[in-house]
Amino acid sequence: MADTAITQATDPRVDGAGHSARPVDRNDHGTNHLGNSSAVVPVPNVPRAPFGRNGEARPAAGAFSRGSRASGLLAALVVVGLVAVACSGGGPASPAPPSASPSPTSPVASATPMTVYVGGGSYRSVSPARLAEMLRAKAFLLVNVHIPYQGEIDGTDLFVRYDKVANHFSTMLPGAKDAQIVVYCRTGRMSAIAASTLVGLGYTNVWELDGGMVAWEAAGYQLVQRPPGSSPPPS
Repeated sequence: MADTAITQATDPRVDGAGHSARPVDRNDHGTNHLGNSSAVVPVPNVPRAPFGRNGEARPAAGAFSRGSRASGLLAALVVVGLVAVACSGGGPASPAPPSASPSPTSPVASATPMTVYVGGGSYRSVSPARLAEMLRAKAFLLVNVHIPYQGEIDGTDLFVRYDKVANHFSTMLPGAKDAQIVVYCRTGRMSAIAASTLVGLGYTNVWELDGGMVAWEAAGYQLVQRPPGSSPPPS
């Protein structure tokens, strides 16, 4: 049996139901491979199923799901934030350099004296730097109350034993009870006792060097040392 040449034809027409034409095979005699006359088999336009394989809803063409929109918005915000940081020179702030140690003329060293309350009133505890400032325009009585003698601050007016202050207030100390008196010792213990005694005697403007001569030297100030044999005897 001789092979029959098969050609393909497509009818461009569309039937009244809106179906598109599907090409069919036909031979040279005008019949299709099933033996029927050449004809166009209509294929209906089947609408796309609204669901996927597993029954989940299929989004419409060109549409984004709500999660996709949220992800896109979040990504945009991250990009904007990174750009803003880059433009503003952001990044971890550099640690501030450590502050320098207080110098004798620094504002920190010249802080307001601390008020110490004792029986009968109060006195002021002053830092070495503040006392150094006061000595530049000295207008007070400076008294060394330390025993034994271990040096002195330049400008000292009197040497009175810390435990004998009450014995000499009428002869060596100012008669005016509002006169400014500054007392000091080696470490601050004896001067604190002397300051309390002066307050008890009615003096209202008593000052005491906080830390004594030890703190004075630690702050960079010098002490005056008298030659041996010339030290003033404690009163």
